[in-house]
This record gives sequence, structure tokens and C-alpha cells, in this order.
Amino acid sequence: MPASMYREPSSEVKKVGSAFIQDNGQLTRTAPGSTGNFLFTEVGAGVKPMVLIGSKPDVIAWLESWPGRGIENRISSLPEIYMSVQPYRPGARFIGLFPVQAAVQAIVEGIASFAPGSALTDLVGGVKDLKGAIEFSRGGAMSSVYSTSKAPPGPNPGTLYVRFHYLGGAHDTKVGERFLAWSAAAEIVRRVVA
Repeated sequence: MPASMYREPSSEVKKVGSAFIQDNGQLTRTAPGSTGNFLFTEVGAGVKPMVLIGSKPDVIAWLESWPGRGIENRISSLPEIYMSVQPYRPGARFIGLFPVQAAVQAIVEGIASFAPGSALTDLVGGVKDLKGAIEFSRGGAMSSVYSTSKAPPGPNPGTLYVRFHYLGGAHDTKVGERFLAWSAAAEIVRRVVA
């Protein structure tokens, strides 16, 4: 699979029923602007970091296939361009938040279900709800309702996640200001990944 450039998604917290989930979004393919360069801007898709995903040879081939092109940063107050290279580890898109709250709520609803109906049906329903709450709190069958969708299959060993952004992070190195040529990024990947 050849290397591809994507925009990194932003996380959002959403309420689903009585639970809260964190939606980490999905990577979206990106294309260069009208100048032939990929852009950082103050509005639109240009505010999101870019990531190049592929094997080392594919990443270098992709970077070298754009001679004279690169990243153009049009954000005047933040002109820096940062880069990091790390192994690609796809994560889960959805993550359940506050699982203890959901388990306690299920227990309370199970106890409250004893009120109407016959004692036998209430007892069976309450035990079933309590069992589901305990399974959920242990990551069992109920956790799939609140927790995550299946993560994408893992990448091949050696797949790289090359991230470009105008805000430096813990693993980022400043590699340019206003413009970063893809040929310079290819040299960095060669040096960093043995």
C-alpha cells in the first residue's frame, strides 16, 4: 500500500443515551492547495495537523515525488512547522467515558425494577440487570454498547506515522518556518528511521 497524506481528526465528546463517548474521528485524505503545496491555514481543513502514513520506502518515495513542493504555513502568528516520526498505531474511534457511572446506573435501574409486577419477574429482571452491570464494569458483553467500535486492523510492522503541525508537541521537532520542502522532510525521515 503506497503512502498517503491525511488530515488528523479532532476528538469530540458526545452523549449517547445516558452514556458519554469520545469520538476520535477518522483520518481524511487531503490534497494540495492551488499552489501545489499542502497548507496550514487559520480556517477550514488547514487548521488540522497532517499525517503521512506508510512504510519507510513508501513515505520517502511519496515525499520525493513532489519536487519543489512541500508544506506552506499561512498562519502569520504561528509560522513554525513541526514534525514527528513514530510507528503507526491506529486507535479506537469510540471510547466510552465514565464506565463506572453507567454500571452504577444499571444497578440502580435494576433495583428500581423490583417495584411493579410480580415478585418473581421482578427478581429475575433485577438479577439480569445486575449481571449486565457487573459484566459492563469488567469490560464484558455490555461494554460493547458504550465502549468502542472495532479498531481498524493493525498496520504492518514498520508502518510510519509522520506528523506535521504548526503547534509543537512532546515528540515534535521544529523543522521549518513558513515552508518545509518535501525533500527536506525525506532527509529527516532517512536520518530518524534507521
